Amino acid sequence: MTPQIPHDVGAERAIIGAVLLRPSTLHDVGALDVCAESFYREPHRLLWRSLIEVDAKGPVDLVTVAGELEQRGKLDVIGGYAYLTELSASCPDSSHVERYAETVLEHARSRALLLALTSGKAAIESGEDFETVAGSIAQVVEDGSPKPKTAAIEGETSARVVARILEGRRGAQSLPTGIDELDELGRIVVVGKVTLIIGDTGMGKSALLDQICVSLARDAQPGCVFGLEMEREEYTERRIANLARVPYDLVQDGRLTDEQTTQVLKAHEVLDPLPLTTDDGMPTMRQILNRTRQGVRVHRWKWIAIDHAHIVPATDPGMREAETIAEVARYAMIIAKTCSVAVLIAVQMNADIKKRPEKRPFVSDVKYGGPLAQAASTIVGVYRDAFYKPGSEAKDVAELIVRKARFGRLGTALVRWRGEHQAFDSMWAGGEFG
Repeated sequence: MTPQIPHDVGAERAIIGAVLLRPSTLHDVGALDVCAESFYREPHRLLWRSLIEVDAKGPVDLVTVAGELEQRGKLDVIGGYAYLTELSASCPDSSHVERYAETVLEHARSRALLLALTSGKAAIESGEDFETVAGSIAQVVEDGSPKPKTAAIEGETSARVVARILEGRRGAQSLPTGIDELDELGRIVVVGKVTLIIGDTGMGKSALLDQICVSLARDAQPGCVFGLEMEREEYTERRIANLARVPYDLVQDGRLTDEQTTQVLKAHEVLDPLPLTTDDGMPTMRQILNRTRQGVRVHRWKWIAIDHAHIVPATDPGMREAETIAEVARYAMIIAKTCSVAVLIAVQMNADIKKRPEKRPFVSDVKYGGPLAQAASTIVGVYRDAFYKPGSEAKDVAELIVRKARFGRLGTALVRWRGEHQAFDSMWAGGEFG
């Protein structure tokens, strides 16, 4: 029986096909240590080098890659344009590309070990010192063993932490919410962590979430709102009402006075240059992870927001609501940690909150919220007394209650709620444009 050299041509084709379909995959797979030498077939090695070169110059697509190969006289070597087209159909689901990469890397390590063993055998037979040969083989085994990038000995980590402290740099990077009273309670939005905004239906949690996002963008912190609850234009209408201090219903209906029109134009001037993306599709958390990876790579996103958790579609349509929420929590942590972004999520409350005398939200009020509460480093509840008591003396006062604070302290920030403008204001500040 002829010995088989470890390889999987199908997995190699799938990886290259995934890159041609979704160019950001090139960086995702490269981060796993896949390189040209990882591939068994020489045409695939050649293709991978060409993909790297094309990516360094600009966008990667099938036509550009074919042109690069043709210019170098290598297009026929890899099988021509027809083979490139076939590769695009070799990966029907790019979400599996990491599994294909693991397969290719495992075979590459096996081939390296076989080569080392063959060379070692020849060296021993020619009289080479055993210890030298054994050391060379051991080195190949060690170098080929997959090493977790998430692990480091304490000395390495301690050195980085002490260096940061001596340089006067803060630890986990926090981003300002734009609401002074809330920021005074500590770091609410933290890169690499999850922040929940909880509240009853109609309380303004989505408005608060979006207001923080606009503030982050105005602070030159790029990011994306995954707006599952409304269309993009509706989010922009609310942002204009907030900034222009024009009633939200008038912005929606287009019934504006000349003065209000001027205010709206000023708001547009503020919004127009912002590094703020709004995605109003219905992506699953797995899709949000993939889009965030691309956003970080291409647009340098520092945060994402999900509006809201309880309407995110399940990856598997057969999942129950509690399982879907657990999936949202799990992926939120993965996105925050692996993409190094702050993740903000608006979260719905249980209907039971309306049945009890005390209406202020608690962490336990989150619908199927156990996994979400565990995933979050910060939880902020939104409460307005006038929402439940129309005659309340505090009709325009909102309480932003920090219920969980890993990077700050528990407490309540009192702010003004401008309902017609969908805005939360500082207690001592005026409107956006005076």
